[in-house]
Amino acid sequence: MGKSLASQGPAGLRALASSGDGYWELNLLDGSAWFSDWFRVQLAWSAEARQTSWSALRDYLIPADWARLLQSMRNHLEEGAPVDLEVTVGASADPRGADSRAAPRCWRIRGAAERNSWGQPHYFAGVAQDVTTEHADRRAMLEELIELREGFEALPTAVAVINEIGVIRRGNRRWQAAAAALALDGGPLDGGPLDVGRDYWHGWQRLGPLPDTGVIERLRALLRGAELDFSDVITIAATPEPRRIGVAACRFDLDGKPQLAVIHDYQT
Repeated sequence: MGKSLASQGPAGLRALASSGDGYWELNLLDGSAWFSDWFRVQLAWSAEARQTSWSALRDYLIPADWARLLQSMRNHLEEGAPVDLEVTVGASADPRGADSRAAPRCWRIRGAAERNSWGQPHYFAGVAQDVTTEHADRRAMLEELIELREGFEALPTAVAVINEIGVIRRGNRRWQAAAAALALDGGPLDGGPLDVGRDYWHGWQRLGPLPDTGVIERLRALLRGAELDFSDVITIAATPEPRRIGVAACRFDLDGKPQLAVIHDYQT
């Protein structure tokens, strides 16, 4: 059997190493594996004990992620599914007996098979990246979004976000309950004219004639940046008994697009 590509030191290896990522190859013909020096540094492998088996990673990955990695590679070989997953590199016992106390890291492992002219896979090669910082940042962002969502829902008044074209993008529970109450009270639209997904301007118009307050024009001016703030009390005549709604709004930008945060205070 010829010498494997993994052991030949392919041209460009120094350029790959300078990227700061780890590279690996698995010879599917003889079962041997090659790892770039990145793995030796990350996993504290000695320079003398070169790792030549794919199972060398098993003791460093948490068991569930090792199983996920093998399943992902199997799915790629059998079905062509991409190998692209994040795994946790835990503080496992080193195979040589040294106990690693390093904090767990997060790696992103990607790879693909190389096939011969008959379509049979003979090499599996890929890259590993340390994405611990990115993983922590995503987790922190997710936690922040959850906190913002829970705070939004807990507000003691009806609040919604209106996008740059006037569509109600999100409303908290109080907003949605109030929109449903308007429909039950005789609102002209099934589901409520101020429900999420509705046109906010059109919703006001279909709630019936408004007093001459210019509410829609003033809110649109606020969205354009022509006004600094908005606050008014509107009387709705479309319900069996006229209802008064205190309306306040402020403008903010989301991805460069103006949005409105709108508060409704449903008064008796």
